[in-house]
Amino acid sequence: MTSIEIRAARPEDLERVTVHSGERAVAAYARGGFEVSPHLLQVDLGRR
Repeated sequence: MTSIEIRAARPEDLERVTVHSGERAVAAYARGGFEVSPHLLQVDLGRR
């Protein structure tokens, strides 16, 4: 699925594709070319 997402995004001239995944899926996304980024931040509103 990740290669399909990346191929679809390239012609759109997008700057990045972001995915939200569980810990177990990180390795699969990494194999597809995704990288962990320290520049993306989030707050989990369900835990406040």
